[in-house]
Amino acid sequence: MKSILYSLCLICLLGYAFFADFLMAVLGFTPAKLICALGGVLFAVIICIVQFNKLQLKQYLFVPFFLLILYIAVFHSTTSLSYFYTAIMAFFFIQADDKAKKYFDILFVIQFVLVIYEVLTQDLIYTNVVTGLFNTRDIELKTEIFDESGFRAKGLFTGCLEATSFAINYSLIFRNNCKKSFWAFVMTVLLNGRMAMIIAFSIFVYNLIILAKKRHVSKGTIKFVFISLATVLAISLVTLASTSQKISHLLSVFSPESDSYLGRTESYVLAFNEYFNVYGIREKLFGSEYELIRLIDGREMSAESDILGMLLEIGLLGFLYVFLNWVLAFKKTKEKLFEQDHISYKYVLLCMLVCMIEYRYASGNIRGILYWFIIMSPFIENKRLVYAKM
Repeated sequence: MKSILYSLCLICLLGYAFFADFLMAVLGFTPAKLICALGGVLFAVIICIVQFNKLQLKQYLFVPFFLLILYIAVFHSTTSLSYFYTAIMAFFFIQADDKAKKYFDILFVIQFVLVIYEVLTQDLIYTNVVTGLFNTRDIELKTEIFDESGFRAKGLFTGCLEATSFAINYSLIFRNNCKKSFWAFVMTVLLNGRMAMIIAFSIFVYNLIILAKKRHVSKGTIKFVFISLATVLAISLVTLASTSQKISHLLSVFSPESDSYLGRTESYVLAFNEYFNVYGIREKLFGSEYELIRLIDGREMSAESDILGMLLEIGLLGFLYVFLNWVLAFKKTKEKLFEQDHISYKYVLLCMLVCMIEYRYASGNIRGILYWFIIMSPFIENKRLVYAKM
């Protein structure tokens, strides 16, 4: 009974956050989000009723719920509150974390197939969707950005950042599984995500180093390592032989003179100025539904840093809640940053912090659920840290 309840709850929550937009855009199934949301709430309430005493980490249920009520009272809106309600959603994922990881594996395979299709056809499966519980939000991906970066696939999701963040988080969750970290890296290459490639590649190489240091490694693993290295080399050559836009996009992450670097830096400065010099006391504390930042060259963009974005959208109170949970997770683990026989949780948290500084890493349904799932991981009681077989 317990297993069935959690399965139904997680399927509904996965449907709401990861699949609904795809179903609405491609199949025209407009009530997908509402049906999944109602199902998720129903099964979550039943779980709370019949399993309440066995639920772990109840603070991730009650504190975000209190903050949601408080912010709705202040904002009279829920458009900027994904940082809170995704914590509640992740709370139910973490109760059955082994089952959740199996679903993440299935999700990864589906996403991988769709990304390959888009890369081969050089065409996105969909670019526009009318989303939201009551179909009130119109999301359109502006493909003009590909003129600078080259084509970027996204698969299931509404945007490229959601796709690359999913690949990053998948590699972090399964950081000690060499094969999964390899395929996560391959996905980041297909997605043309710069930060995603750096993080996923570092985890994959870290796994290879650990394998090399171990004395008892199977022939199958050795063969996999050599095949992986050959594949990585082949992918690198293909990438270098691709369009000049893609090469320029990849190299621009290291160039302080590139348009993307300058635009990102300018957005940081403008967002910082907006919070400290424009916002009043109420906005500083609770945030505001701010407009896009207009750069000097006329482009509009959001605050690229998640830290600055949180200060603008949910204020100091919301930022402290999100960030202090990262700090508590960091303090919870007793591992070193670099362990000899496995990739430490501290290394994962460091990667997450870099992502939060660099771009909108934890905002939205998809990114938020995965962020909180990783944050909650070390707090689960009576669980051993078991590393997947390499």
